[in-house]
Amino acid sequence: MSTIDMLKERWDDVRSAVKERFSPKITDDDLANIVPDYDVLCDLIGSRCNVSKKKAEDEVRKILDQIRPMGPS
Repeated sequence: MSTIDMLKERWDDVRSAVKERFSPKITDDDLANIVPDYDVLCDLIGSRCNVSKKKAEDEVRKILDQIRPMGPS
């Protein structure tokens, strides 16, 4: 599953993880008002947390890695 597909499919989990990691800089209202899109989420993190686009992308990838379903054992 691609990163973009996973972000859209697991949006509720992504939102929860973003909120937990970046609260109070990013709020429920911020996340409720954006579409589940990789670039939009990275831009939000970058602007609210005052980090570079690259750092924001790294943070989103970390979050996705945390919620990524594990393959069959």
